[in-house]
Amino acid sequence: MAKKQAQTSDNRGAVAFGSGLAATLLLLAAFQGSVPALMLAYLSPLPLMIATIGFGHITGLGAVLAAFITLVALLVAASPQDLSPAAFLNAAFNGGVFVLCEGLPSWWLARLASLSPSVPILPFAAFAPAKSDKDGSRLSLVIVTTAIFAFLIVAGVLATLVLEHENFAALIDKIATNITPVMKQEAGADLLRRNEIDAIARFMAKALPAVAAGVIFVVFLIDLWLAGRIVQISQRLQVPWPNIAREFRVPRLLALVFFAAVGLIFLGGPAGLLASLAASVLGAAFALQGLAVIHVVTQGLRLRNNLLFVVYLVMVPLLPWSLAPFTLLGLIEAGFSLRDRKEAAAVPRNELN
Repeated sequence: MAKKQAQTSDNRGAVAFGSGLAATLLLLAAFQGSVPALMLAYLSPLPLMIATIGFGHITGLGAVLAAFITLVALLVAASPQDLSPAAFLNAAFNGGVFVLCEGLPSWWLARLASLSPSVPILPFAAFAPAKSDKDGSRLSLVIVTTAIFAFLIVAGVLATLVLEHENFAALIDKIATNITPVMKQEAGADLLRRNEIDAIARFMAKALPAVAAGVIFVVFLIDLWLAGRIVQISQRLQVPWPNIAREFRVPRLLALVFFAAVGLIFLGGPAGLLASLAASVLGAAFALQGLAVIHVVTQGLRLRNNLLFVVYLVMVPLLPWSLAPFTLLGLIEAGFSLRDRKEAAAVPRNELN
């Protein structure tokens, strides 16, 4: 028995190291600058989540530590001519940013998703959502936590950038200045006047953080879904796989928060920008809930698969603008519980059959 436990411990150590190494290499792929490399970078949380869900939260935490050490070592090795203490501190700082912005959020989300509903989230906090409370389910908690992480990550990056400039307006001006040459190259100087280019560049500079927050939210959830599926296929999943189409429920209170955030955007300035982050993250959450509604209400239709194919075929190329109708549907679901009505209406027919 002791020998078997030692082998299991060794396996988990290898899993932690391998997962951390894989996460680091996927992240560094982003520096290649190509679209495929960026897609690989989006998968960098995946190994950390697989280690956490499949081998336990201690193994997952070890994977985060391994990723930190690997990233710091690679950053130092990238400049062998500069081995000063400042270089090590800079590499450690960048590694710490990775841990705070990706490593720990990935680990915590995977831990939340892999815990049984009867198990408290923290040893000192005996909180377990009631099974009858749909807005308080563990999946809803994962959604809310992911939204908070996405908001805090982008807000933290913005705060750091503002500190490096004179004020918020100076930061926006610098971002717009960097965007303008790209717009000229893509659109052509003859197609847009100078003042039009500057106005569009400033708009994009203000919109980019909100888009980034929404993308981070969706990427975390997609990686979490992929990690769960991989662990399930490997038969290491310790909790039942949820019915995502039915159980993906954004707490209704967040609909009010979403509308409030949209209203606060018009304040402009830092407050308006932070409100846009919240609106983007919550808008993405309600858009995913809208997709879940479509999956449920179309059940039983003969052409359901064809309909879903068309929905995704139209949605994906037009992102992020195509999310607007799904966000609206998700908000309607928050108010009128379309999925519950669909299931309630199906009960009498089943009983008659």
